[in-house]
Amino acid sequence: MVLVGERDSLVDHRNRNTGHDFGGRSLGAGSISIWTHHLKSLEFIPEFAVGEYTGMAVRIGAGVEASELFNYMARYNITVVAPGGSTVGVGGGWFAVGGHGALTSLHGLGADQVLSIQVVTADGRLVTADPFTNEDLFFALRGGGGSKPSNIFRRLVC
Repeated sequence: MVLVGERDSLVDHRNRNTGHDFGGRSLGAGSISIWTHHLKSLEFIPEFAVGEYTGMAVRIGAGVEASELFNYMARYNITVVAPGGSTVGVGGGWFAVGGHGALTSLHGLGADQVLSIQVVTADGRLVTADPFTNEDLFFALRGGGGSKPSNIFRRLVC
């Protein structure tokens, strides 16, 4: 409902998990703030396939922080590209602006690891975006800048 009202009245909105954004994109005078910090779901998926990718994946809620992801993935002995700062959120702005981290030189940017994204669009629909479904939204959210086209609910990475 908030997003539909926002779309109709052109009120700006800011998505934020932890608010870590040195560019100030998580703040905005007079804007609606959508705080995803408590969306902390994590799910290990031993076998996942999309396009040419087949392998392990993890579904990450929009509010998960890097330390929570590292601790969870240690249980399964797998590595996932994540922010270097332990309190930086993994599921939103970090990967939307590229996703730099300590493992980037070895495994690539965080944005390149995303297999699928579930988002709430401005018209209030929960949709899945991947390389084959809503592909324009999928590519816009993966490194296209702050997550303004929609609100990231959770994402799936390898």
